[in-house]
Amino acid sequence: MNSDLPNLELMIKAVNNLIDSYTTLIGHSLTCLLSLRLAERMKYKRMVLVAGWDFDDLTREHKLFWPNKVNHELIKKNVTERYIIHSDNDPYITAYSAEEMSKRLDGKFILVKDAGHFTAKDRVTEIPQILALL
Repeated sequence: MNSDLPNLELMIKAVNNLIDSYTTLIGHSLTCLLSLRLAERMKYKRMVLVAGWDFDDLTREHKLFWPNKVNHELIKKNVTERYIIHSDNDPYITAYSAEEMSKRLDGKFILVKDAGHFTAKDRVTEIPQILALL
């Protein structure tokens, strides 16, 4: 798979048979969109979206994830628990955008101070807020 141009359908096929009603999906950045797209197709227990977004920003790298707008209503029906974890200083997605996404998903918004995009470059190697949700 070309990681410079990730393919949503290939990713869905790779994990589709691993998900059931007890599944918790934890997505970071672009894989938050994978979690959202999976939730449009199947039921699962919990999603934890870290440094994610749901707006259709059609950059070259993301265009295969946006065949249509995200169906928030369907996701709310299919996923029982929805959590959005975001940093107050993410360089790519504003906390405001993430909080608005949490409202569209009727999810719980968790703001973390100074975690950037939750990467090793940001000196983030653990996200203890996730453990509290499991």
